Amino acid sequence: MSFFEYLLRLTSWPMTPPVLYGPFHLIAAFGGSAIAILAAWRFSSINNCNTNNRDNRRSFDQIMLVSGVILLIGELYKQLMNFYIVNNHAYDWWIFPFQLCSLPLYLCPLLILIHNEKRHRILCTFLLDFNMMGAVATFIDPSGIFHPYWTLTLHGVLWHLMLIFVGFVIIFSRKADLTTKGFLRALPLFAFFCLAAEVLNSILHRFSAANLFYISPWEMSTQLLFGDIDRTLGRPVGILLYILAMIAGAWLIHNTARKITDVVSTSAPHQHAPH
Repeated sequence: MSFFEYLLRLTSWPMTPPVLYGPFHLIAAFGGSAIAILAAWRFSSINNCNTNNRDNRRSFDQIMLVSGVILLIGELYKQLMNFYIVNNHAYDWWIFPFQLCSLPLYLCPLLILIHNEKRHRILCTFLLDFNMMGAVATFIDPSGIFHPYWTLTLHGVLWHLMLIFVGFVIIFSRKADLTTKGFLRALPLFAFFCLAAEVLNSILHRFSAANLFYISPWEMSTQLLFGDIDRTLGRPVGILLYILAMIAGAWLIHNTARKITDVVSTSAPHQHAPH
């Protein structure tokens, strides 16, 4: 056993996976979300105190960059823990980091490199609408993040709380385009990532089970309700309905964010208007 693997085994504390809608689940979902939202308010409040728009943008992008680095460290731990401890030196392509909720790992650091304001807002809108929707959906059905190891379960919980934090930083910093047109502009990005996931699914299914974005035609859905749809109506119909459900969920997040922004604008008129 290598020293590196030895260190991982020191953190492989076993646990009984939490019960859905039990105390652990509810505290993690509601308590954790409250802390994430308060932290987002704190960081975005610091951000909004800047009087210079360029400084405001730089501060926001730095928060996103740090968030991306935190996600990267967490993902590396998850991948290594699964490889060395859970799967005994075998790679499980099911956890390849290209799910909808994995995208902020790549997109948050990318924001600092995008100088075009329109493209920056489109990417922020996508992160808010689709990735926070993914986080909310995961807490509704967290079976995929509850593991027989404490650190992996905490990783799953903290990862999705981080997505809520990122989403609310975007809301409070007013970096997304919360108009209907703004949502429509984010849809091609979602379509691109769905297509990329399906291409990867077509490649990876030859080696192992993989269901990126949960839309692989070779794997039945493990998602709540959609597994039943697959068995009843067939996998193609299930995939189509799942994609439409993700779009509908993102639209709901988009409109909720707009209402939150309106409330914040009314209660805090001293903050800067969107630019």
